Amino acid sequence: MCNGLRTLVIFLLVLSAQRSALAADDNTAKHLSNRCGKIVANKSNAELMKTISTYDAGYCSAVIRVFLSLGPYLMPEMKYCPPDNIPLYGIAAFNQYLDAHPELQDEKFYPVIIQAFREKWPCK
Repeated sequence: MCNGLRTLVIFLLVLSAQRSALAADDNTAKHLSNRCGKIVANKSNAELMKTISTYDAGYCSAVIRVFLSLGPYLMPEMKYCPPDNIPLYGIAAFNQYLDAHPELQDEKFYPVIIQAFREKWPCK
């Protein structure tokens, strides 16, 4: 099993294990954007520490990093090729895509992230 697929399987297993503890809307694109948006919106570390919990920052960064890592290993019709595995770039791309497509806010975040990254970083 390739690294990207292994990472995705592990991530989805962890996510499904947490599912019973999460509220129904915790896996929507809007919810993830609300958690991640604070990271990009704030410019100084001091301001950031006042507006986002360590848990939210870690969760957001981990989710985005996993999706950045697995892009090149997906099926051709789902594949994307980000230039760097830097979560802030991924968070910005996800939030920009969601701003342009507000009708997707109540969808699960997994396909929305893939769509956002495919639009931002198509493979050449």
